[in-house]
Amino acid sequence: MIKVSIIIPVYNVEKTLRQCLDSCVNQTLQEIEIIVVDDKSPDNSHLIIREYVSKYPDKVIGIFLDKNMRQGGARNVGIRKARGKYIKFVDSDDYIDLDTCRRLYEKAEHTSADIVMCDYYMIDVNTNAHKYLAAYEHKLTGVIDDTKTRGIILMYKAYCWSNIIRKDFITEHQLFFPENIFFEDTAIVLRWYLEAYRIEYVREAFYYYNNINEDSTLHNIDCNKINNLTQSVFSLADFLKNNDYFDKYPQECNHWMLKYWIRIMSYYLNYVDDLPIKTIINVNNHFIALGADPDNLQYIGRSANFFYIDILNQIVYNAQDISSWRGEREDFIMSHKGRDYIQKYMKLKYKFCIDRIKRLFDYIKENQYKVAVWGAGKYLRALYPVLAENQLELDHIIDRDPLLWGDLVENEQKICNYEDCWQEVDFIIVLSRNNYTSVYNQAREKSKKKVLLNMESYLCMDYDVSEIIEYQEE
Repeated sequence: MIKVSIIIPVYNVEKTLRQCLDSCVNQTLQEIEIIVVDDKSPDNSHLIIREYVSKYPDKVIGIFLDKNMRQGGARNVGIRKARGKYIKFVDSDDYIDLDTCRRLYEKAEHTSADIVMCDYYMIDVNTNAHKYLAAYEHKLTGVIDDTKTRGIILMYKAYCWSNIIRKDFITEHQLFFPENIFFEDTAIVLRWYLEAYRIEYVREAFYYYNNINEDSTLHNIDCNKINNLTQSVFSLADFLKNNDYFDKYPQECNHWMLKYWIRIMSYYLNYVDDLPIKTIINVNNHFIALGADPDNLQYIGRSANFFYIDILNQIVYNAQDISSWRGEREDFIMSHKGRDYIQKYMKLKYKFCIDRIKRLFDYIKENQYKVAVWGAGKYLRALYPVLAENQLELDHIIDRDPLLWGDLVENEQKICNYEDCWQEVDFIIVLSRNNYTSVYNQAREKSKKKVLLNMESYLCMDYDVSEIIEYQEE
């Protein structure tokens, strides 16, 4: 019996394909099949696929398409061919840990989950260093109820490769990918999460995401790709509207639409030099017709993209002035001015959520915890003045970067290494949810009991402090 079918769409990846295939054929779980779909690739990828089919005839299946269907179409071909109970998607420029299938399969079988999530490593383009990133929120696991549905809409990430998913779940609900477009996962992954009865999460990184491939979708943004993203977003919006999610969760759906509205507009502004104003107006009108409201800040105020709100308002209310934003491009975000801009709006985000932040510090005070913030970057620079304005005090500020140790924040409080202060800390606030799991794992290495809180998750979801904190001990 095949337990897991690994599906790999292939297009123009002869440089990375062997590493990907080696990581799949050498899985510790033996009852697997690897379906490699050549999406009419123009390079020599087909020769590598045939080599592995010949070398591993009982494990590797090669499919060679007559026309290019893009990743969504290639994955759908693989899904229909698959014999496994579960499906694991792997992009051909990435690779996976050798224990991936076994660990995720065992979790799925033990819990009867439709989907099992895992974390991933982002491979740095210059140093080949691996950065651990969380792909899911641990509070949103188990049977999916109303509260978890709200959190999923607010916090989901459109990754189809950070999980295994039951094949029957895909086929019974007709949850196939859109074909012949880019950003196909945007249209379908949230539907997976919303239609799943149960989602589980293995808090370890098994996937290695290659951020180096210059041929990937995100490295070559153009007008066609942005139009495809818009198409995917509107397709998903139609699903949400037709299935009453807008009626049941209006604030969360508004947040979701604003997030993608901002993303699409920023892509247009950054990457399209001769963008017609009519395009901007048409896209804006479509979002507004769906019910998106840029003046509703209840959830956009909690968004990590909050600093784009001025850009969005410029677009909505002053479309004729759009040319003034052209040429700014992503260099703006990396510039000194850009960092100040981001920090300014992150500070507004924290001010917007000050009541929840005060409740957090009341909880810490009531339990007589010594509290530290983990992360001395842009999040802290925005948060620290808000804490000071409200007389909310930290006992320690922790960061991994040795270049920051000993520096003062706002000329007041010293940044330290965790090794130097862990015995004096009871409660750790992790400011970036991407870094939460790696902090969680580092805290676990110490013997003293710790309480951890994911600040972004706490501010974004309506859980009490006691419901979202985690206790960590060796």
